[in-house]
Amino acid sequence: RARYILLLLLAVNVLGAYASPIKVVRLTCEYIEHPLGIGTANPLLGWQCECAERGGSQQAYQIIVSDKASEVEHGIGRLWDSGKIQSSQCNNIEYKGKALQSCHRYFWRVRIYDSHHHVSPWSDTATFETALLSPQDWKAKWIGDGSVFPKNDSDFYKDDPAPIFRKVCRIDKTLSSARLYISGLGYYDTTINGQKIDGTVVGHELAQLII
Repeated sequence: RARYILLLLLAVNVLGAYASPIKVVRLTCEYIEHPLGIGTANPLLGWQCECAERGGSQQAYQIIVSDKASEVEHGIGRLWDSGKIQSSQCNNIEYKGKALQSCHRYFWRVRIYDSHHHVSPWSDTATFETALLSPQDWKAKWIGDGSVFPKNDSDFYKDDPAPIFRKVCRIDKTLSSARLYISGLGYYDTTINGQKIDGTVVGHELAQLII
């Protein structure tokens, strides 16, 4: 029994010697984990570092990005491979790879180096999805109730109830996944097969409109 205990202790010590003292966790894109609908072609990436050694810190990093999960799982960044970057920065790192496409999902990983030249394992794979990135992607048209914009200041105080618009979309094809992009001057409510997509009651904030 003593021999088995000794062998077990030796095995633990060997594994501990080869275990990396640093690792990367909580990857974010635009400050969100696994975000949907990123509206920028050069999103900001970030992560957190965990160091087992006292005083340990990141001294360099490497980022890989691809549109195929299998590629980043094998350490391939077809869309962007930053190479080893000497920097302790782990937030607000701008994506500088090949141009991102609208309505696509992307996969990425990070590994870091500490002051003792230890390299961490690759992080778990993180994802982000782009929204409609260029004006040409927006095919919809604005609709209204036909009312005329007030010409005089006093007209703003006249009785003018807000209109309610409703649109029903029927999809006959079989879907594996789908995204719904909505933009409106005010609040909106969305249902799928009669069921609300979230638990709010007209709780969406007013969106900024830039023309």
